[in-house]
Amino acid sequence: MTIYELLDQVQVKHPNFEALNNLLTHFAYDEYTPDALIDLSHSLNEGAAKNFRLLVDRGEDEKKIEGQTNTSKHWNVVRKGLATEIIDADLLKSLHAFFERVRKMRNKHGDLAHGHIGPKRYTTEREARFIFDLSIAHSRYVFACAEEIESEQIPYDKYSEFNDYLDDQGERLGRMPYSRLVYDHDYDRYVFELEEFNPDIYA
Repeated sequence: MTIYELLDQVQVKHPNFEALNNLLTHFAYDEYTPDALIDLSHSLNEGAAKNFRLLVDRGEDEKKIEGQTNTSKHWNVVRKGLATEIIDADLLKSLHAFFERVRKMRNKHGDLAHGHIGPKRYTTEREARFIFDLSIAHSRYVFACAEEIESEQIPYDKYSEFNDYLDDQGERLGRMPYSRLVYDHDYDRYVFELEEFNPDIYA
């Protein structure tokens, strides 16, 4: 199954992956400079990691994930979700460190990401193709693992009326409403209370 077919399949179950559709269309073409290939590879690596993290990092806010510039936090979560008897955590740690290096290459060398005062080092086509192929392979594995995740967490903001109801049952912690505390730290209870509040939720 190709990476395109896998993405079509996984986004049926997890619609957040749909955001990668436009990005992947660019990988169908060969007329890209090395800098463009590095830029695309980095975007695919980070996009796959963020969307997978959204599935497995229970209680994490989507906006926080999207705005987080420290990509090592994405990779730490992804590594825990992907490590198996076949692909161990140490191998994934090395691979994700490599992708962090790709991010730095993009920022330091790429004309597309940042303009720089010369002279500068340009990535060779051979090097860029290697990174490009590795990024495709890794993202394909991420999509396959995501497709196997059966349960999709209810977004916190989906039931604002219930959140208001739950907020009345407890106290805030600083600026954090009580409903968000329950959602983040006792998700099973959050779902139970939601089902009690709205028995027809799955009708």
